[in-house]
Amino acid sequence: MFWPTMSDYQEAIQAPHLCFTDADLRRGSPSLNRLGLPRPITGGFASVYEITSGGRRWAVRCFLRDFKDQAERYQRIGGHLGAVALPYTIHFDFQPQGILVKGQRFPILKMGWVEGTPLNDFIERSRYSPGVLGSLAQRWQRMLVDLKAKEVAHGDLQHGNVLVAPDGSLKLIDYDGMWVPALAGRGSHETGHPAYQDPKRTERDFHRDVDEFAGQVILVAILATSKRPELWDEFNNGDNLLFRKDDYLDPRSSRVFGSLLSLSDNDITSRVRGLIRVCGCDPDRIQIVTGPSPTPIGGDSWLFDHVRGMTPGRNPAIVTFVFSFAPVWQRPGHSQLQRVRKDPVFVTRTRYRTEPVYEVRTRYKTEPVFEQRTRTITQTVPAAKGAVGRALRSLFGLSQTVEVQRQEQYQVQVGTRQVAEQYQEQTGTRDVPDGTYKEQTGFRDVIETVNEPQQGHNTTVRAVGMTRDAEYIASGDDLGLVILWRAKDGSRVKTLQAFRGPVTGVTGVGAGQVAASGGKSVRLWSVAGLDVHTFTNRRNSNVNGVAASPDGRFIAGALGVLELYVWDVAAKRQVARLKAHKRKVLCAAFGSTHALLVSGSEDMSVKVWDVRNERCRHTLYGHTAPVKCVAVAPNDRLAASGGMDGYLFLWDLATGSQAMRIAAKSESVTGVAFSPDSRAVITAGSDGRVRCWDARSGKVISEHNAQQRGLTSMALDQKGRRMATCGGNSVALWENQYAGKP
Repeated sequence: MFWPTMSDYQEAIQAPHLCFTDADLRRGSPSLNRLGLPRPITGGFASVYEITSGGRRWAVRCFLRDFKDQAERYQRIGGHLGAVALPYTIHFDFQPQGILVKGQRFPILKMGWVEGTPLNDFIERSRYSPGVLGSLAQRWQRMLVDLKAKEVAHGDLQHGNVLVAPDGSLKLIDYDGMWVPALAGRGSHETGHPAYQDPKRTERDFHRDVDEFAGQVILVAILATSKRPELWDEFNNGDNLLFRKDDYLDPRSSRVFGSLLSLSDNDITSRVRGLIRVCGCDPDRIQIVTGPSPTPIGGDSWLFDHVRGMTPGRNPAIVTFVFSFAPVWQRPGHSQLQRVRKDPVFVTRTRYRTEPVYEVRTRYKTEPVFEQRTRTITQTVPAAKGAVGRALRSLFGLSQTVEVQRQEQYQVQVGTRQVAEQYQEQTGTRDVPDGTYKEQTGFRDVIETVNEPQQGHNTTVRAVGMTRDAEYIASGDDLGLVILWRAKDGSRVKTLQAFRGPVTGVTGVGAGQVAASGGKSVRLWSVAGLDVHTFTNRRNSNVNGVAASPDGRFIAGALGVLELYVWDVAAKRQVARLKAHKRKVLCAAFGSTHALLVSGSEDMSVKVWDVRNERCRHTLYGHTAPVKCVAVAPNDRLAASGGMDGYLFLWDLATGSQAMRIAAKSESVTGVAFSPDSRAVITAGSDGRVRCWDARSGKVISEHNAQQRGLTSMALDQKGRRMATCGGNSVALWENQYAGKP
């Protein structure tokens, strides 16, 4: 029997209104790849397609293999899941005749699209955040307990079938191998991912406890990675967490088992020993891999060791931050818009012609009946035919004629008879088909996604900032233009001719205003583009940068005459004048209040200011080139600075000492910001990459290519959910795919 391949499904889904029977899917449009074809997520048993319809996204699972009891299995699985209502599963609709492929109908599975990060990607991004992984381990254990209590076994627990939602909850997908009580006594059609399953498992091993081994494998990997992150770099190959099938087949020669047994954590080692026993080996015969003793993550971190006041158990709850940004829009560029198109609706009709209808009938007629008879006829005929014969007969006195008799048959009518004959008589007419034709009966609304060009800056963008609520983005360029963008969709709110020369800095002022520096002033606008005020300085000096306090009450300008001015936004007056740098001041950043201000200068120094008393608390040296950007941690204990020397410095604000010096992997650091939990520092580089650094170890946690030739500025909102970058002539917005909670 013909069964579709992935390419068959991909071809059919190009026309959702023709291939699907489901009303939602028929009105939808598939997510496309770079070639403009439906983008599949393919596994061993099915291809999954994303269909957007009426503002909602659906996951359509198209099966690559045929199982006779497939419909019955899904019916029983769906019935049980609907009854127990687990938060980890997703409602689905199995449609036996759901899709038309090459003239035949095949089953599909329709369920709501789940936003989330695959388990392996989430662990990799969070491996230097022990609090995040510790919380993940707790949620994982709770899920295993809940599944077993509700008599559900997934059957194929692995990284690709577990998603971590933006709120941190766990979601399970792919129910092909799921066990529920209604399927007890049957076998399974699959044995799961080999990197997660007991090597002795067969298709007959199908019961409530089938997830025990895989559940422990994943839990051990989460706990061990939170304890020693370098295990991930050593043993993860992109298609597992830490273990491979070979590790279960021969635990004695497995390096991962040996490394895990060396951890100084009784809970982890006891779980590892249990896995080894299940694999049929004695844990005491496993050679422990020794190495440098790792610093316990989640215990005394770098912050606790180096920053005064950060002691375990005495700090308020902090927001867990995971660096997992994805691009939302870029300007200039294209914006995906949905519009409704009117398509004609045709109905196939049949054309008829009229033809006569005949009936065969019988009629009778009278005809004669003849009888054949014989009679004798006597005729006189010449005796000779020629003249000579006649002369001779005359000579001899013979008669010239003779009589001849002959028999003759003839018919004599002896009566009549009735004869029947059939004839056709028209009794009426009838309509018969005479071909088909299409007739338009109306129109239907078709929602289509189009790429609409969106304009932006025409020259180099020097600075970018966002309002406190992260709802609006502001960017400034070399021509003195400031453009206000709506963060939600990247639409342009207003274009402002702010200065005659380049814009040197942009920042959000509270939730409803933005400020930009350039020329000899700082200008303030509302998010609607209305001019609020222009702040000038008495020295008539160029302003090289601008900063706003988190509450939006104060603005600081970095001046070229070695000074900083601080203005009260509401009163529209100067409240402080700070002078201590030896060359131009290039950048500034407030702490959690306006009383703390940090600045960077061309003199390669960083200064920490007490604004209320207008005095310099610390002068920090370490950079070997001008300081381009500075930031203050939300807890006011650390400051960060990036310079044209390509280095990132962390400073202890309490002591005024250098806490860490990091080679930032870029020729110049052009933007810097702290994560909401103060444990990570994000930098933008002239190489076009955004990097997230662990403030405890100085290592790169993650990095993104911003797809710009060189970044000139970067801004992060206070909750770590949105990030704006600029470089070249473009501005881009990024959204964090995971935002944790305290």
